[in-house]
Amino acid sequence: MRTTLLRSGFLLLILTAISSGRLLAFTAVADGNWTDPATWGGTAPSASVSNQDIIIPSGIEVNMDTDVSFSGLLNSFTVDGTLTSSTNSELSIDLGTFNGNGDIDIQRIEFAGILVSFSFSGNLTVNTFANMGSILAITSQVTVSDSLYLDDGSFTLNTGSNLMLDADAKVVRNDGSLATSGGVFNSGGAYHVHYIGGSKTTGIEINSVNMENADITLDDNTAVLTLGSDLIIHGDLKLNTGILNVGANDLEIQGNLDIQSGAMFTTTSSSNLRIETSSSLNSGLMFTSGSSVDQFSVDYTGSSGNVMLESSLDIAGELQLHNGTVSIESGSVLTMNAGSLVQVMNGSLESNGGTFTGTASYDVEYMGDSTVTTGVEITGSGLNDVEVNIGQGEVMLDNDATVGGELELVNGRLNLNGNNLVVNGSLTQDILTPIMGNSNSDLHLNITSVADDTLYFDGSENDLEQLIVNITGGGDLVLGTELHIHDELTMTSGSIMLMNEDLIIEENADITGYSDTRYIMTPYMGMLQMHIAASDPYKVFPVGTTSNYSPASIQQASGSASGNFMVKTFSGVFTGGTENSGFNSAGSGSVVNRTWLVESDASSIDMNLKLGWMAASEVNGFDRNNAYITHYTSGAWDSQTAASAVSGANGTYEITRTGLTSLSPFAVADEDAELVVDENELLTINLYPNPCTDVMNISYEGADQYSYQITDVAGRIYDIADNGTNQMDVSGLSKGTYILKITNTQTNKLSVKQFIKK
Repeated sequence: MRTTLLRSGFLLLILTAISSGRLLAFTAVADGNWTDPATWGGTAPSASVSNQDIIIPSGIEVNMDTDVSFSGLLNSFTVDGTLTSSTNSELSIDLGTFNGNGDIDIQRIEFAGILVSFSFSGNLTVNTFANMGSILAITSQVTVSDSLYLDDGSFTLNTGSNLMLDADAKVVRNDGSLATSGGVFNSGGAYHVHYIGGSKTTGIEINSVNMENADITLDDNTAVLTLGSDLIIHGDLKLNTGILNVGANDLEIQGNLDIQSGAMFTTTSSSNLRIETSSSLNSGLMFTSGSSVDQFSVDYTGSSGNVMLESSLDIAGELQLHNGTVSIESGSVLTMNAGSLVQVMNGSLESNGGTFTGTASYDVEYMGDSTVTTGVEITGSGLNDVEVNIGQGEVMLDNDATVGGELELVNGRLNLNGNNLVVNGSLTQDILTPIMGNSNSDLHLNITSVADDTLYFDGSENDLEQLIVNITGGGDLVLGTELHIHDELTMTSGSIMLMNEDLIIEENADITGYSDTRYIMTPYMGMLQMHIAASDPYKVFPVGTTSNYSPASIQQASGSASGNFMVKTFSGVFTGGTENSGFNSAGSGSVVNRTWLVESDASSIDMNLKLGWMAASEVNGFDRNNAYITHYTSGAWDSQTAASAVSGANGTYEITRTGLTSLSPFAVADEDAELVVDENELLTINLYPNPCTDVMNISYEGADQYSYQITDVAGRIYDIADNGTNQMDVSGLSKGTYILKITNTQTNKLSVKQFIKK
């Protein structure tokens, strides 16, 4: 019974206190100062309001001319009118309800304690807003002109609310938080964020596009600030104490960077870091051990243009060097992971005592719009694909490079700059992306395969000390421009096809490794040029057609002049000497199906000439035991005493002619070959369509009878048609070039016409 009475008495005391508190309400009745009794109709509330309601009705304006603290579990501070502050006064809500729908414009408002209820829905404008531990759910319009302190508790923007930060205002976050639940965090100007205290994760305070500077000063360097979302710092980042954990987010710094001793970043292979600034950076980048990034981008247009890496970092995805230099400082290591990429635009990567590690397979792209000098990015043993795609200018090698995959030259120029380049994969080159050679540079082409790829050099810088051609996967290297070799051309595998410019082997240089399967093909205007000194031994010109090897060896006799000699060869022996000039005697004559053009800049000629060929080049019953070199001179092929050809190197047969004092076309015939033809007696033949696919039509003038024969360029017979046929079925022929021989059965005169089977 006594216990029941005690409980009833205690409850009565509480109800009495509550009832007394509710009866003590201060309601403003006139405009005026807080401390003026007339404002409240007789008695003004004290500066410390406890268990009392404060009511400012609509239409009333109260000037808070003193600091005010409010506390009352079941009491409310209601502003339906206007609350202002002409002095640096502050309002502290420690307990109770803060509500109303009026206008508040004061110096500072502070909320403390978990039993504070915020239901104000009007307009709140303060110099400083501080949450010291309350759970605030905001539905009003809040404007902060100087500081938003999140010391403890939570600050949530509910639907209909809008938190505005004026220009240069700051958010100072300790153990409190800022979040949104349908409300808007919409900074009115450039503002700043300052993190203090222990470890935490960022919130919406970093999400505005107007965030300017970030200052991180945690309790110590073991505390971690973890990004909860992407962060763009439009101004400066000061990392005074603590670790900034980027996580699987993007961090972009557009201003200055200041990192104090012991503070650093921590990143993962999902992190993206971008430095895009014109500011002079106070500090280099410091990362925790084991840090890596997916993408690290530097676009630094400052005067010094240097971003220093002062710790180790792995690149899992891309290192993008837009502008400025990334400098690997002493003691730091930049490692390219397998499958990563260095993308160089107008920036560079250098070592300043640090280490670049590229042992895993990685790629490099040059994609700027001006001249770029290579850095340590091409020194890794794992360098795989390299692409040059420069809008203007060139990529200049600053050191030797070995490309393990594809060298793709898309646009711009690649300047060897006296360095050596090794390609151990494939080469793809556009004519607009020439190589700028150098007489001190070696180019090693260990190409796994080639198709129609062509090697182009710059017209004014087309020199190499050494060229090594090693096409391991089959095919031939096409040389689309003039090239000068100053030491050695080494042919390990595959041939070189010349287009319309010469391959020049300079004096004291040489060609090694050539054979009947690797030689210089000359199907167009380009010639092989070599220097011949008087009385030197024979010098081999390892030339041939696309069909097979047909070398020429030249010696200048003692007493003649030294000079440069140029040689090319083509299929056929034409009555006009040069290719396709007149009747092709190789169509019916017993010759080697080759013509060698020899030219020279020597002031006098006393030449010994040795010509070689493969057995497959002998046509129409050519007798190599009764053969000679014929010289096209004075408009005709001359005759010589026949001799027997001898076996030469690389499966060739060869024959020699001495004492030649003039140059022009040369060929090899036997003593029965008919090289002089009266072309007036030849039949005018028209083949159509040419090229053909299934059927070829033949037309000619005259009523005589003719027989037909189809051979390939080597003289092999493929089809013989009946006399009088003017249409032939060629559908069974393989694609290629063929010769149609037409013989007049009355006169035995032979006419020859070439056609192509598609």
